[in-house]
Amino acid sequence: MLFQLDAPFLSAHNERQNHTFEMARHVFHDGWRSIVTPKVSDSMVGYEAQPYTAVLQEVPFHGVIGWPLALFTSHERAVVRLVSTVFALIAIQLLYWILRFWLPPAPSAAGAILWAMAPLTLHFGQVPIPDILCTTGMLASFWFALRGRLPGSSGCFVFAVLAKMSVIPFGLPVLVALLIARKCGSARQGMLLALAWGWAPLLGLVLWTGVLYWFAPPTSATILYIMANRGNWISLVGFSFYKFLLGCLFPFGLGVLGFVGMALALRAQQLKMDQRIKWAILWSNIFYLILVVRKVTEPQYMLPMLAWCAVPAAFGFNLLMDKLTRAAWRAALAAALALHVLVATALTLDLKASRVPAYPDIESAARLLPPEARVVVVYRFPCGCSPVVWLNRNILAIWELPKSMAGRFTELHKIGFTHVLILDIESWHNENSSGGPLALAGKLFQALRKTPSATRADLPGFTEPDSPFRRYCDQNFSPMLVTPHVILYSMNSPPAAR
Repeated sequence: MLFQLDAPFLSAHNERQNHTFEMARHVFHDGWRSIVTPKVSDSMVGYEAQPYTAVLQEVPFHGVIGWPLALFTSHERAVVRLVSTVFALIAIQLLYWILRFWLPPAPSAAGAILWAMAPLTLHFGQVPIPDILCTTGMLASFWFALRGRLPGSSGCFVFAVLAKMSVIPFGLPVLVALLIARKCGSARQGMLLALAWGWAPLLGLVLWTGVLYWFAPPTSATILYIMANRGNWISLVGFSFYKFLLGCLFPFGLGVLGFVGMALALRAQQLKMDQRIKWAILWSNIFYLILVVRKVTEPQYMLPMLAWCAVPAAFGFNLLMDKLTRAAWRAALAAALALHVLVATALTLDLKASRVPAYPDIESAARLLPPEARVVVVYRFPCGCSPVVWLNRNILAIWELPKSMAGRFTELHKIGFTHVLILDIESWHNENSSGGPLALAGKLFQALRKTPSATRADLPGFTEPDSPFRRYCDQNFSPMLVTPHVILYSMNSPPAAR
C-alpha cells in the first residue's frame, strides 16, 4: 500500500487528504506563520477576495513534524504519508500494550491486528489525515493512565486534542483509568487528581485558540461554525446514520472477525478489567457519536471508535481460545477468517482506488495556468482542497447554480479570478462501494482498477454539454482545454466566433 509514497492523493476522501496536505505544505513553505495561522489556498464563499482560508481547527502536526524532513527533500507528499504511517504503527503497538494489561498475548495480538487490518485503518493510516494522529495520542494517554503515570497521560492527551479536538469525549476513560491506578479513596483526592491531569489539555486548548484568533484573518473555517451548521438531532433516528455507522464498524472496520469477537464478548466471563473502565469506554463512545459523528458523518472520524471497539473484540477472542479444542469451532473460525480477509482486502482496494477519472488532464490544465492565476472550479465538494493541490493555485469552489450566472462570474472576475475549471470526479464512495462486499469480491485480485469509463452514474455531470455551467462558459469564455472530465476556460478573453 505504500509503494506510491509520492503519488497524488486521489483515493476515497481525497478532499480531506489534500486539505491536511495543503496545511502541511504551507508550513513547509512559510514556516511558523502557517503554524500560528494554519491555512489552505482555497477561497471561501463570502471571503472571495482573500487568496487563502485560515483554518482555525487543529494544529497542522503533519507539517510541524514533517518540516525538518521536507527541508531536505522535494517529496512533500511522501513526507506527510510517512508521518501518518509512523503514527499508525505506534498506535498498533500501543493498542497491543493496552490489551496486554488485561489479556494474554494471543488475544491481545488478535485485537491489535484486527484494528490494524481494518480497511479504514489501512486507508486513513497511510494518508495525511489528522485522525490517525489524535487516535495515537489518545491511546498513548490511556496507556500511561493504566499505569498511573499522570504527566505522560496528560501530555499525550494535550497532543491528542490539539491534533483533533473531537477526541475530547475520550478523556473520560483515560481519567477513570488514572483514578483507579492511583487508588483514589475519596472524592477530594479524585477531584485533585482530575485537576492535575486536566489542566494541561485545557490550557493547551485555550492557548491554541487564543493564538488562532489573534493572528488569523476573518474566516468561516472554525470549529464553532462546523458545530453550528452541520448535523442535526433528527439524524439520530434516521436509518442512513445507522447504516453509515454499522458500515464503518464492520465491513469497512473490524469486519467479520470483529463482529464475532464483539458478540462473544457479550457472554459473561471473568474480567480483569475494572467495570468502571468498561462503562467509561462505553459512555465516551456514546458521547462521541452524539457530539461528533452526528455532526460530521465521515468515515475517518470512526478511527478512534474502531480502536476502542477492538478492546471488547479481543476479550471475545480470549473466550474463543478455550473453544478451539473442538474441530467444529476451528472449522467455523477458519471460514470466518477467510471471509474476513476477502471482505477486508476488497474494501481496502476500493478505498485505495482513484476517484478522479482523468488526473493527467488535470495536470495538463495546471500546466496551462500562469503562476498568478486564480481559478473558479466548478466541483462537487464545497471545500475545494483537492483542486488547490492538483493545480497548485488559489481556487474558489462552486457547486450550486447561482441566482445569476452572469452576475456571479462578473463579480468573481472583478475580484481577480482569471480562469474557470469545470471538473467531474467521482463521489467518495462510488457505485462499486455501494454494491457491497459481494460485488467487490470479483475485483479482489485486481491490484489496480482500470480508468473509469467516460459516462459514470456517480459523476455530477458538470462537463456534460447540457450542463448550465458548461453552456454559460462556452458562450462567454475562451476554452483552453476540453476533455471529457476537465474543461479549462480563460475569463480574460471571449470565445472565438463560430
